[in-house]
Amino acid sequence: MPCLVALNIADDVKRFGVKINTAELSENPGMPVYTISAKYGSDCGIAIDEIWKTVNELDQSYKVVDLVQDCKSNRISETDLKNAMGQGITMPPSNLVTFTNRMDLVLLHPFFGLPIFFLSMLLLFLLIWNVGMPAQEPVEEFTNWLVEAALKPGLAFLPERVKNFIIKGPYTGFVSLLGFVPLVAFFFGLMTALENSGYLSRAAYLMDNIMRKAGLDGRGF
Repeated sequence: MPCLVALNIADDVKRFGVKINTAELSENPGMPVYTISAKYGSDCGIAIDEIWKTVNELDQSYKVVDLVQDCKSNRISETDLKNAMGQGITMPPSNLVTFTNRMDLVLLHPFFGLPIFFLSMLLLFLLIWNVGMPAQEPVEEFTNWLVEAALKPGLAFLPERVKNFIIKGPYTGFVSLLGFVPLVAFFFGLMTALENSGYLSRAAYLMDNIMRKAGLDGRGF
């Protein structure tokens, strides 16, 4: 049966200094090997293209009658498999100090860690406030223009009470919600960037002891 190997979480592998030679790995088990990141979609398309290419080139289909029995009769020993896979993987030295390690020494410091975290949150919300709030002004200007240019002329055929109800009721409520979109969008953008950087996980670790007193874990903060 034609197979390929997809090694996931390739983004973390690079971060920890592990080097993978996919060409060499492909020779040993006798099947193509790809490094992918399902989280970010990196190189997933290449693996999928290889699947379609293989499927389209097959003259006959394959049917798995008894996968367990088939694996028992054609099983490769674990030792041989480890040797085959290990020849294309270069592990970093055990004493290697990465940039992440250096950052953790500061960010997770027992004394400076929490002040750095609270200062980071303060700067984060100051940035959101100073950038997100001014972004509401163009939205407000656009909605005011829309009322005068389109809404009032378009509703001119309606009685005055009905027109005022639509403009001052549902439309004003919609405009109020729309005004918060830049602020909320900017907030979630920054929080997503912080989460992807791994800092929020470290912040949860720092806050864990404090939050336990309230019956929560560090992520509750």
